[in-house]
Amino acid sequence: MQWLTISQALHKLAQSWQKLDHQNIMPCLGVTLGFGHIASLVMPMCPNGSINQHIEENPNANKLALLSQVAGGVAYLHSQGIVHGKICGRNIVIAPNGRPLITDTGLTQIIQAHEGIFPWEPPSEVRWMAPELFSELDDACTTSSDVWALAMTILEVMSGHMPYYPHRKALAAGIAIMEGVLPDRPDNDIISDDVWGALNLLWIGNPGSRPCASFAQWHLDALRNDTLYHLYKL
Repeated sequence: MQWLTISQALHKLAQSWQKLDHQNIMPCLGVTLGFGHIASLVMPMCPNGSINQHIEENPNANKLALLSQVAGGVAYLHSQGIVHGKICGRNIVIAPNGRPLITDTGLTQIIQAHEGIFPWEPPSEVRWMAPELFSELDDACTTSSDVWALAMTILEVMSGHMPYYPHRKALAAGIAIMEGVLPDRPDNDIISDDVWGALNLLWIGNPGSRPCASFAQWHLDALRNDTLYHLYKL
Protein backbone atom coordinates (compact mmCIF):
# COMPACT_ATOMS: atom_id res chain seq x y z
CA MET A 1 0.00 0.00 0.00
CA GLN A 2 2.87 2.36 0.81
CA TRP A 3 4.45 1.75 -2.61
CA LEU A 4 1.10 2.53 -4.24
CA THR A 5 0.94 5.84 -2.38
CA ILE A 6 4.45 6.75 -3.52
CA SER A 7 3.63 5.79 -7.11
CA GLN A 8 0.59 8.01 -7.01
CA ALA A 9 2.71 10.87 -5.66
CA LEU A 10 5.26 10.35 -8.44
CA HIS A 11 2.51 10.38 -11.07
CA LYS A 12 1.25 13.67 -9.65
CA LEU A 13 4.80 15.04 -9.60
CA ALA A 14 5.32 14.03 -13.23
CA GLN A 15 2.12 15.81 -14.26
CA SER A 16 3.25 19.00 -12.52
CA TRP A 17 6.81 18.68 -13.84
CA GLN A 18 5.60 18.29 -17.42
CA LYS A 19 3.93 21.70 -17.19
CA LEU A 20 7.28 23.39 -16.55
CA ASP A 21 8.85 25.09 -19.53
CA HIS A 22 12.34 26.50 -19.07
CA GLN A 23 15.57 25.88 -20.95
CA ASN A 24 17.44 25.06 -17.72
CA ILE A 25 14.92 22.67 -16.18
CA MET A 26 15.22 18.99 -17.05
CA PRO A 27 12.02 17.96 -18.86
CA CYS A 28 10.06 15.02 -17.48
CA LEU A 29 8.83 12.64 -20.17
CA GLY A 30 6.57 10.59 -17.94
CA VAL A 31 6.51 7.67 -15.52
CA THR A 32 7.35 4.00 -16.01
CA LEU A 33 6.69 0.91 -13.91
CA GLY A 34 9.42 -1.11 -15.61
CA PHE A 35 12.08 -0.90 -12.90
CA GLY A 36 10.62 -2.66 -9.88
CA HIS A 37 7.88 -2.10 -7.32
CA ILE A 38 7.92 1.68 -7.45
CA ALA A 39 7.23 3.96 -10.38
CA SER A 40 10.22 5.71 -11.94
CA LEU A 41 10.40 9.10 -13.62
CA VAL A 42 11.54 9.13 -17.25
CA MET A 43 13.87 11.92 -18.37
CA PRO A 44 16.08 12.53 -21.42
CA MET A 45 19.54 10.97 -21.32
CA CYS A 46 22.38 13.39 -20.64
CA PRO A 47 25.62 11.48 -21.30
CA ASN A 48 27.76 14.53 -20.45
CA GLY A 49 27.10 13.93 -16.76
CA SER A 50 26.81 16.48 -13.98
CA ILE A 51 28.03 20.06 -14.08
CA ASN A 52 30.97 19.01 -11.90
CA GLN A 53 31.98 16.27 -14.35
CA HIS A 54 31.62 18.72 -17.22
CA ILE A 55 33.92 21.26 -15.54
CA GLU A 56 36.46 18.56 -14.69
CA GLU A 57 36.56 17.43 -18.32
CA ASN A 58 36.40 21.00 -19.70
CA PRO A 59 38.47 23.16 -17.31
CA ASN A 60 38.18 26.19 -19.61
CA ALA A 61 34.37 26.14 -19.57
CA ASN A 62 32.72 29.43 -18.62
CA LYS A 63 31.62 28.61 -15.08
CA LEU A 64 29.88 31.92 -14.49
CA ALA A 65 27.80 31.49 -17.65
CA LEU A 66 26.73 28.00 -16.58
CA LEU A 67 25.93 29.11 -13.03
CA SER A 68 23.96 32.11 -14.25
CA GLN A 69 21.75 29.72 -16.20
CA VAL A 70 21.36 27.53 -13.12
CA ALA A 71 20.28 30.54 -11.07
CA GLY A 72 17.80 31.40 -13.82
CA GLY A 73 16.35 27.90 -13.59
CA VAL A 74 15.99 28.19 -9.81
CA ALA A 75 14.34 31.60 -10.19
CA TYR A 76 11.88 30.08 -12.68
CA LEU A 77 10.98 27.25 -10.27
CA HIS A 78 10.34 29.78 -7.52
CA SER A 79 8.17 31.87 -9.86
CA GLN A 80 6.05 28.73 -10.35
CA GLY A 81 5.69 28.22 -6.61
CA ILE A 82 8.13 25.27 -6.59
CA VAL A 83 10.84 24.74 -3.99
CA HIS A 84 13.56 22.37 -5.19
CA GLY A 85 15.04 21.38 -1.84
CA LYS A 86 18.18 19.58 -3.03
CA ILE A 87 20.12 22.02 -5.19
CA CYS A 88 23.71 20.81 -5.56
CA GLY A 89 26.16 19.97 -8.30
CA ARG A 90 25.08 16.39 -8.81
CA ASN A 91 21.49 17.50 -9.38
CA ILE A 92 22.56 19.67 -12.31
CA VAL A 93 23.37 17.83 -15.53
CA ILE A 94 24.69 19.09 -18.85
CA ALA A 95 22.48 18.61 -21.90
CA PRO A 96 23.98 17.64 -25.27
CA ASN A 97 23.65 21.30 -26.35
CA GLY A 98 25.81 22.39 -23.40
CA ARG A 99 23.06 23.87 -21.26
CA PRO A 100 22.87 23.02 -17.56
CA LEU A 101 19.62 21.33 -16.55
CA ILE A 102 18.28 21.22 -13.00
CA THR A 103 16.88 17.80 -12.23
CA ASP A 104 15.09 16.05 -9.33
CA THR A 105 12.59 18.91 -9.21
CA GLY A 106 10.01 18.27 -6.48
CA LEU A 107 11.40 14.94 -5.27
CA THR A 108 12.37 16.35 -1.88
CA GLN A 109 8.76 16.86 -0.88
CA ILE A 110 7.86 13.27 -1.76
CA ILE A 111 10.85 11.88 0.16
CA GLN A 112 9.98 13.98 3.23
CA ALA A 113 6.33 12.91 3.07
CA HIS A 114 7.39 9.22 3.05
CA GLU A 115 10.38 9.53 5.34
CA GLY A 116 9.99 6.09 6.88
CA ILE A 117 10.17 4.40 3.48
CA PHE A 118 13.25 6.27 2.22
CA PRO A 119 16.03 5.63 4.74
CA TRP A 120 18.63 6.23 2.05
CA GLU A 121 18.69 10.03 1.99
CA PRO A 122 22.32 10.89 1.20
CA PRO A 123 23.96 12.39 4.31
CA SER A 124 26.40 14.36 2.16
CA GLU A 125 23.58 16.73 1.19
CA VAL A 126 23.95 18.22 4.66
CA ARG A 127 26.77 20.32 3.19
CA TRP A 128 24.30 22.32 1.07
CA MET A 129 21.63 22.72 3.78
CA ALA A 130 20.70 26.12 5.18
CA PRO A 131 21.04 26.46 8.97
CA GLU A 132 17.29 26.83 9.51
CA LEU A 133 16.74 23.33 8.09
CA PHE A 134 18.38 21.88 11.20
CA SER A 135 15.56 23.23 13.35
CA GLU A 136 13.36 20.69 15.12
CA LEU A 137 10.40 23.06 14.87
CA ASP A 138 10.35 23.56 11.11
CA ASP A 139 12.71 21.77 8.73
CA ALA A 140 10.67 22.42 5.58
CA CYS A 141 12.65 23.62 2.58
CA THR A 142 11.85 27.12 1.31
CA THR A 143 12.89 29.42 -1.50
CA SER A 144 15.35 30.98 0.97
CA SER A 145 16.95 27.63 1.76
CA ASP A 146 17.16 27.02 -2.00
CA VAL A 147 19.11 30.28 -2.35
CA TRP A 148 21.52 29.13 0.38
CA ALA A 149 22.00 25.82 -1.47
CA LEU A 150 22.48 27.72 -4.73
CA ALA A 151 25.28 29.73 -3.11
CA MET A 152 26.92 26.51 -1.90
CA THR A 153 26.58 25.09 -5.41
CA ILE A 154 28.25 28.17 -6.89
CA LEU A 155 31.13 27.66 -4.44
CA GLU A 156 31.22 23.95 -5.33
CA VAL A 157 31.42 24.54 -9.08
CA MET A 158 33.84 27.46 -8.92
CA SER A 159 36.24 25.76 -6.48
CA GLY A 160 35.93 22.16 -7.61
CA HIS A 161 35.27 21.02 -4.03
CA MET A 162 32.18 20.22 -2.00
CA PRO A 163 31.16 22.90 0.51
CA TYR A 164 33.05 22.54 3.79
CA TYR A 165 35.37 20.07 2.06
CA PRO A 166 38.08 20.25 4.75
CA HIS A 167 35.51 18.44 6.92
CA ARG A 168 35.74 14.86 5.73
CA LYS A 169 32.47 13.84 7.36
CA ALA A 170 29.11 15.38 6.58
CA LEU A 171 28.23 15.41 10.29
CA ALA A 172 31.13 17.76 11.01
CA ALA A 173 29.96 20.03 8.19
CA GLY A 174 26.44 20.01 9.63
CA ILE A 175 27.73 21.01 13.06
CA ALA A 176 29.70 23.86 11.49
CA ILE A 177 26.58 25.12 9.70
CA MET A 178 24.51 24.98 12.89
CA GLU A 179 27.24 26.96 14.68
CA GLY A 180 27.09 29.66 12.01
CA VAL A 181 30.45 28.85 10.46
CA LEU A 182 30.68 29.71 6.77
CA PRO A 183 32.93 27.91 4.25
CA ASP A 184 36.51 29.09 3.94
CA ARG A 185 37.44 31.00 0.84
CA PRO A 186 39.67 28.92 -1.46
CA ASP A 187 43.25 30.18 -1.37
CA ASN A 188 44.02 29.60 -5.04
CA ASP A 189 42.45 32.86 -6.35
CA ILE A 190 39.92 30.88 -8.36
CA ILE A 191 37.07 32.85 -6.75
CA SER A 192 37.29 36.60 -7.34
CA ASP A 193 36.49 39.23 -4.74
CA ASP A 194 33.23 40.03 -6.59
CA VAL A 195 32.07 36.41 -6.64
CA TRP A 196 33.01 35.95 -2.98
CA GLY A 197 31.08 39.10 -2.12
CA ALA A 198 28.02 37.77 -3.94
CA LEU A 199 28.24 34.47 -2.06
CA ASN A 200 28.33 36.27 1.27
CA LEU A 201 25.09 38.00 0.33
CA LEU A 202 23.42 34.72 -0.64
CA TRP A 203 24.30 32.76 2.48
CA ILE A 204 23.18 35.31 5.04
CA GLY A 205 22.13 33.41 8.17
CA ASN A 206 18.69 35.03 8.47
CA PRO A 207 16.54 33.42 5.72
CA GLY A 208 14.31 36.50 5.57
CA SER A 209 17.30 38.66 4.63
CA ARG A 210 18.60 36.50 1.80
CA PRO A 211 18.22 37.81 -1.75
CA CYS A 212 16.04 35.90 -4.20
CA ALA A 213 17.32 33.60 -6.94
CA SER A 214 16.61 36.27 -9.57
CA PHE A 215 19.10 38.54 -7.79
CA ALA A 216 21.67 35.74 -7.90
CA GLN A 217 21.10 35.36 -11.64
CA TRP A 218 21.43 39.11 -12.21
CA HIS A 219 24.61 39.26 -10.15
CA LEU A 220 26.21 36.31 -11.95
CA ASP A 221 25.24 37.79 -15.32
CA ALA A 222 26.86 41.09 -14.37
CA LEU A 223 30.05 39.34 -13.23
CA ARG A 224 30.13 37.20 -16.37
CA ASN A 225 29.69 40.22 -18.65
CA ASP A 226 32.34 42.16 -16.74
CA THR A 227 34.78 39.27 -17.12
CA LEU A 228 34.08 39.02 -20.84
CA TYR A 229 34.57 42.79 -21.19
CA HIS A 230 38.01 42.63 -19.55
CA LEU A 231 38.99 39.64 -21.70
CA TYR A 232 37.91 41.56 -24.79
CA LYS A 233 40.08 44.53 -23.79
CA LEU A 234 43.05 42.21 -23.49
